[in-house]
Amino acid sequence: MAKTIMVSDSTYERLTKIKKSGKYSYSELLNDLMDKPKKRTATERILKLEGTWKESKEDNKIVEEANEAWKKWEKTFV
Repeated sequence: MAKTIMVSDSTYERLTKIKKSGKYSYSELLNDLMDKPKKRTATERILKLEGTWKESKEDNKIVEEANEAWKKWEKTFV
């Protein structure tokens, strides 16, 4: 059974452009768009991980060692 949905004019125009590039009905187009996993940008993937890293003493030690090595490098090459 068919249902009627309302979309904004801009959404309708975007759907129509996609529809014209293929041989889709609007139902097929919407199903296809919903089935495709959304490609996330690197920033989105990183932000999704925000708060999941639990710092340890070992992590802090590694960061300190890296900072010290960087300071030595700067004195030598900069």
